[in-house]
Amino acid sequence: MVPAEADRSLPGPLTRTGQKLKIQKAAGLQYDIYMIPIARALKIITGEVRRLGAESVGLTEAVGRVLAQDIVADTDLPPFDRSQMDGFAVRAADVKGAPVVLKVVGESAAGKSWRGTMKPGEAVSIMTGAPLPKGADAVQKIELTADVTGSPQFGGDTVTVLESVRKGQYIVPRAFEVKKGTVVFQRGRRITPEMAAVLAAFGYETLKVSIRPRVAVLSTGSEIVEVGEKPGPDQIRNSNSPMLRALAEKYGALVEVLPIAKDDISDLKIDVSAAAEMADIVTITGGVSVGKYDLTKTSLADLGAKILFERIRLKPGKPTVFAKLGEKLIFGLPGNPVSVAVTFHLFVRAAILLMQGAEADSESGFAVADKPMKGTKERDSY
Repeated sequence: MVPAEADRSLPGPLTRTGQKLKIQKAAGLQYDIYMIPIARALKIITGEVRRLGAESVGLTEAVGRVLAQDIVADTDLPPFDRSQMDGFAVRAADVKGAPVVLKVVGESAAGKSWRGTMKPGEAVSIMTGAPLPKGADAVQKIELTADVTGSPQFGGDTVTVLESVRKGQYIVPRAFEVKKGTVVFQRGRRITPEMAAVLAAFGYETLKVSIRPRVAVLSTGSEIVEVGEKPGPDQIRNSNSPMLRALAEKYGALVEVLPIAKDDISDLKIDVSAAAEMADIVTITGGVSVGKYDLTKTSLADLGAKILFERIRLKPGKPTVFAKLGEKLIFGLPGNPVSVAVTFHLFVRAAILLMQGAEADSESGFAVADKPMKGTKERDSY
C-alpha cells in the first residue's frame, strides 16, 4: 500500500445537498468533501455488521468454518511421559559410568505399556511414543546400545548401554504440549486442516461454528456477457462474478451468482431487491461512478436503501458504495477487476468475517517491486 501524504478527508454527514461540493485546501489542490479514509469506511462497516448465529457440525465438515466456542483440552497432551526414541528406558544414575550392562525386565510399546516398576540396574525396552515405565528417568536410543558381542541389542536378558544419559533425555514429559483445561483455540478462529487434528485429539467429534453468511453477486453493465459467450463489438466477458464467488467462498460465505443486470433502472431495481431477499450481503459490480449509465446508487436510493458512504480515499476503488437495505448489507464496487479485487479484500471480506465472529485483520506479506510505483496525494494506493 502506498499511503497518501496526509488525511485530508473531512468528518461530517455524507448526504448530498445538491451539486457535488469541493473545497480548496493546501497547495492549491481540490479535495472531494465526501471522500472518507479507509479506516473510517471500515469503522462504518463494522458498526453495521450483524453477527450471525451458530450451528453444530461434525468435525469432518468443520474445516474452513469459524469457531463459535472455545476449544478446551480435556486431557494432558501427552497424557503420560513418553519416549522420543526407540531404545531403552533407564535410570540416569545407573549408566553414569557407561558402558554398563543392565538387566532387561520388560518392553513398553505404544498402546501396550510395561506396568511394573524398574529397580536399580534394570532397563526396559521401549518404542517411540510408548509410556515411560515407573522408576525410569531417561531413555537411551537403540543406536547407543549393544549386547555383549557389540551388535545392536533390542531384546534378550541384558543390554549394554554405551553412553551415559542425563535425566529427562529423549523423554516428552506429560502435559509438555498442552495441559488439561487449557483453551487451545478461541472462538472466532477459522478452522484449518491442521487444527482438525488437535480438535480430534481432544474429543471434539462435533463442535459449534458460526452460520455462514449468504452472499449474492450481481454484475451490471449492458456491455457484459457471460463467460461462455463470444463477446460482440464493444462487449467483454464477465470476469468479476467468478472472482467474487471464489473470494467470498474462500472466507466462508455461501455464494449465489445472479444473471448479469443490464443498464436499465427498472430491471436493476428488481435485480437488487431480489438479491437482498436471498442474501445477507449483496455485492454489485459496476455502475457506481457518475456517468449516464452508472445506475447503482440511483437504484439503491429508489429502493429506500440508506447509503452510508460512496467515496473512499482509495486508488483503485474511490467510488465504492456501502449501503443498507433493511438489515442487508449492500456493496457497490467499481467495475474494473483490479478495483473489485482491492475493494473486496478491504471491505467485503471484512464484513463476511465479522458476520462469523472472526477477526477481520488484513493478511500481510512481502513482495519486491520490479519498477517504481507512484501513489497519489489525495488517496491511498493499493
